[in-house]
Amino acid sequence: MSPALLSELIELQWADFLVLQLGATAIFFGLCGVEGLLARRGTRKPPPELIADMFYWLLIPSVRVVSRLIALLLLVGCAVALGMKVDADALYHGFGPLSRQPTPLIVVELLLFMDLLWYWSHRLFHRVPSLWRFHAIHHSATTIRWSTTGRVHPVNEIINYAITIVACFLVGFPISVVLPLVPVMVVYAVAAHTQWNPSLGPLRHVFAGPRFHRWHHTVPAEGGDKNFANVFSFWDRLFGTYHLPEDRVATVFGLDGETIPESYWAQLSYPFRRAPGRERSPASQPSTSSGAIASTVRAARMDS
Repeated sequence: MSPALLSELIELQWADFLVLQLGATAIFFGLCGVEGLLARRGTRKPPPELIADMFYWLLIPSVRVVSRLIALLLLVGCAVALGMKVDADALYHGFGPLSRQPTPLIVVELLLFMDLLWYWSHRLFHRVPSLWRFHAIHHSATTIRWSTTGRVHPVNEIINYAITIVACFLVGFPISVVLPLVPVMVVYAVAAHTQWNPSLGPLRHVFAGPRFHRWHHTVPAEGGDKNFANVFSFWDRLFGTYHLPEDRVATVFGLDGETIPESYWAQLSYPFRRAPGRERSPASQPSTSSGAIASTVRAARMDS
């Protein structure tokens, strides 16, 4: 990689960082204001989980820039291994038949492919104990709201981002189309974490809505090891992990027999200082405490 290209890429990252920082800050406090008005919270003290989520949202831009730089290094390594010329065209514009398709078709294919990648990446974080310790931070929320979307440990975020970018590059998709789609899918994830509980009707067989994803945040015995898709629920149907009861909605959330500290900084260090006995992922067999917790999970009758 030439010094000129490296300098250009770093300059672009800095410009993107400023946009991301302003955007994340405006979105977080804007949605907090809307939530406060709808809930009529007034001047009451915000819940501790929302305070922790605030730090995740405000530091998302820094984590995203680091993720991009790591992904860039991986792309350069892949390009060298494939014998490709290491320049902006080779890295961003793709190669092979996939890159020569009409852009609208590429967008549709990427939405499907990226969501499939996220499905398996998400499922991997639930299956592998060393990865679950980072993903458990996201599942520590006991109230699922839009802000929970940002509650992702930086290690979790960096791995997910790198898997997505590198996999798309290796099959030939133009990264110049991938990058704008990432925030689109993130916005969809924010919607899926809201407290709105629409049934979606027949569309529930295609799209992952809030009601679908809220079951993913329950304990394993109630569906916490199901519903891994981010956008398209049919991936879960295809791979046998679909869970959406028709007569009730999930109402109790959080981890099974594990307590994660409330503060942001304590959560960052938590995966690195877990006790040896806490290596269980949610895919493991439920413990005695699991049964006790599961028995307290309440369900509300769905609105017709």
